Amino acid sequence: MALKLERVFGGKADLILGGDADPTALAAAAQNALPYPRIHLCHWDATALPLPDQSVHKIVTNLPFGKQIGTPLSVAQLYRRFFPEMARVLAPAVMSPK
Repeated sequence: MALKLERVFGGKADLILGGDADPTALAAAAQNALPYPRIHLCHWDATALPLPDQSVHKIVTNLPFGKQIGTPLSVAQLYRRFFPEMARVLAPAVMSPK
């Protein structure tokens, strides 16, 4: 949740989406997000997001490393599914002229 709150204070964002597959973690994050109406939290699988292709402008994540959560093998399997999904939902970068 701290990553999403940092985004709230970090500049312009009309909507900040966050999610977790763990209902307990999601409930705790929802409590922390109550004062911030721009944050919308969802129960979802980060390897199969219910978002259209190229609909996200930035991604901030705190992936597991297989120490506190998961194992090195399960984390490797997660990464193989997670990164293609991020590539699918990320919009192409828009560069402003200098």
